[in-house]
Amino acid sequence: PCLEIPVHEIVGTTIEKIERQGKYIVFRLSGGRSLIVHLLAFFTR
Repeated sequence: PCLEIPVHEIVGTTIEKIERQGKYIVFRLSGGRSLIVHLLAFFTR
């Protein structure tokens, strides 16, 4: 599945930290938010 994020929610956001947790990459964003990406998403297309 694909998730679309409205542009106005991304503009001005910075990545403060990137970490790996098992099968996921977690992007810690400014404002206390996180973006979680499943690693298999990179290899199944």
